[in-house]
Amino acid sequence: FDSMVGVGVVPSAVSYSALISAYEKCGKWEMALDVLDRMKRAGFGVVVTAYTATISALSRGRQWEKALELFQQIEESLMKEKTTATPSIVTYNATMTALQRGMQWEKALDLFDEMKYKQLPVSIVSYGAAISACARGCQWKHCLQLLSEMQERCIPKNVIIYGAAISCMEKSNRLD
Repeated sequence: FDSMVGVGVVPSAVSYSALISAYEKCGKWEMALDVLDRMKRAGFGVVVTAYTATISALSRGRQWEKALELFQQIEESLMKEKTTATPSIVTYNATMTALQRGMQWEKALDLFDEMKYKQLPVSIVSYGAAISACARGCQWKHCLQLLSEMQERCIPKNVIIYGAAISCMEKSNRLD
């Protein structure tokens, strides 16, 4: 990336996002955050894909506070700058995952409820993040509600959903 800049090639939002994504996959959240800061200094507004990749990197690094802060920056930019940048479903899912990894089950479920309130299509990944948050918080009743809701919405369950639900029941001492 630096050699690209060194020969005079101006990075685009796509190249910044790709670099952030690469750092996320390597588990280098500090570097991902640094690239996002460089991107902002270069004059790019809120680029949802770059923010989402950074949130994913922060999630892997157990940095839920920073992940939530970036999510909120996307929402704030929508109001302040009159942009069309809105958190995507992937952004919500990544942020919920960061929150559940940080033991912030209530905040994760609040985001899940916000998705439904905004009529965003919740996916199996969204439910997985929400059920995993329930497991972290030993919230077995919420977990059962989410499983029931999946049934009502005809969203198929997979091994990840069942594993998270079993984990939730186990941690809540509800294996009866």
